Amino acid sequence: MRTFILVLSIFASNYLFGQNRINAYVEFLKEQKSPKEYIFQLWEDADIIVLGERDHRDTTQYNLILDILSDKRFIEKVGNLYLEVGVVNATERANDLIKNSHDKESFHKRFVELQMIEMWSPSYWDKYNRYQLLYGLFQINKELSRENQINIGLLDMEFSWHDSITPKKYKEFYTIQMNREYNTREKIMADNFQTFYSKQQPRNNHKKALIITSREYAGKFHVHCKGNNVKRQAGHIKDMYGNKVKTVALNWYKWLPLNWEKQILPNKSNGLSADGKFDAAFELTNCTAVGFDLDASPFGEDKYDYTFDNDLKWKDVFDGYIFYEPYYNFTGKIGFPTRLNNKQAKEFIRRMIINNQALGNKKDARLLKWFGWIRKYTEKNEYCNMREFKCISIYPNHIEWKSAMDKWIISNEQEQ
Repeated sequence: MRTFILVLSIFASNYLFGQNRINAYVEFLKEQKSPKEYIFQLWEDADIIVLGERDHRDTTQYNLILDILSDKRFIEKVGNLYLEVGVVNATERANDLIKNSHDKESFHKRFVELQMIEMWSPSYWDKYNRYQLLYGLFQINKELSRENQINIGLLDMEFSWHDSITPKKYKEFYTIQMNREYNTREKIMADNFQTFYSKQQPRNNHKKALIITSREYAGKFHVHCKGNNVKRQAGHIKDMYGNKVKTVALNWYKWLPLNWEKQILPNKSNGLSADGKFDAAFELTNCTAVGFDLDASPFGEDKYDYTFDNDLKWKDVFDGYIFYEPYYNFTGKIGFPTRLNNKQAKEFIRRMIINNQALGNKKDARLLKWFGWIRKYTEKNEYCNMREFKCISIYPNHIEWKSAMDKWIISNEQEQ
């Protein structure tokens, strides 16, 4: 009798979470919490949440992130945010920006000064959501007492564009110290977090943190690919703190840098997760934002976007998943509501020359030396040239993605 019940239970589970039946996915989503409530539910047991963000340029995700950061529960029990973007040695300047009293003009001046020192790349981080996040934190903190203000820590590798940096030293940094596969860099970012976290002061007897990093870094798995075994940033952090760490992915699409389709993973391409099934289920709930555990969900049983040689499922890579805005609404924005001065623009030209020399691009380096005074004005104009676009617009095949989603919606209608 027990064998019969076990077989029946397995059959029922497979039927409910059948990977070819979208209705089970839709009904599951209807029972879930809002993303914000889901995150705070995770913090009831977990101490550290690693949130895998989507396209770095997307501004919509930061509407949710700022909603979480401004919540009284975050301020009282968490209070500490750690970011992939930004070299670790710029952390003090970043906290000065978001914690001290400024008018908007002063904030803009200090924002540009931070951008001059927070990146190891030769140019500034041109994503508007950097401003969106830091100005949002500034607005939150100015209403709080000093001891209740939100702290941030920047996790990227230590680097400085000091006057003694040479093309040889710069090349050594990104080819040897950083490591071509980014394995070394991700371990260093995890170690930087551990250093910060070990010194972090509890809030109301809680020692909790939120880490925002690229989604590929936020997975808790090891990548096995072409004989390489690469542990991700969140995997290193999981090793340090065990089950007190939860990793959560924001909905996105199957993403690879466009040149990877030909060079590194030629049999893969950009598209929608689970061939459109995830997005179709979300669409059939009128895109109601939700968050949920992947384990024991139909979504967790689907193959991960890029299974590599591990044959990964979603639940193998992330503990949780958030649907927030459909993929066709993701809005990128570049540029800032302030300007570079001449000295700052000239400094970026110096860095570009060093970068080109390090890469062996002698012709480009010479042109910048000769005509850098022209490029300087271009950089100044680009910095304050704010423009929006749909994130999917850069992918030539994005029109096909809707058809992939629609086929699941049609199949659901036929199930009814």
